[in-house]
Amino acid sequence: MVVLSTVLFNDELSCGSCYELQCADDPQSCLPDSIIITATNFCPPTYDHPSDNGSWCNPPHPHFDLAQPAFLHIGQYRAGIVPVSFRRCSIRRLTLEGKVNSVHGNGGKRKYINWSIYYFN
Repeated sequence: MVVLSTVLFNDELSCGSCYELQCADDPQSCLPDSIIITATNFCPPTYDHPSDNGSWCNPPHPHFDLAQPAFLHIGQYRAGIVPVSFRRCSIRRLTLEGKVNSVHGNGGKRKYINWSIYYFN
């Protein structure tokens, strides 16, 4: 899961989009792997901070906010923030083998649905 800045989120149109990310132009912080992620949420801007002073979600920054386990596939932990190259990709479907035990979902007023699928082999 990853959250997108205002520029990338595009008024909710990019929610669910697939991207391939790779750390770029920072040999001391980058790892050679790329990752495939799905955009799941919006990183709200912080307009009381200037955009050039750490407010990465503010326009005009194209920013991906990754969970630590995802980040560690492309960058060194000590780096914290790294430049990335990215491209849109087709969505890869997860196939689970086994029987679905239960499916739970809840919606909010912004038309997002969080799902938990419990399965067993």
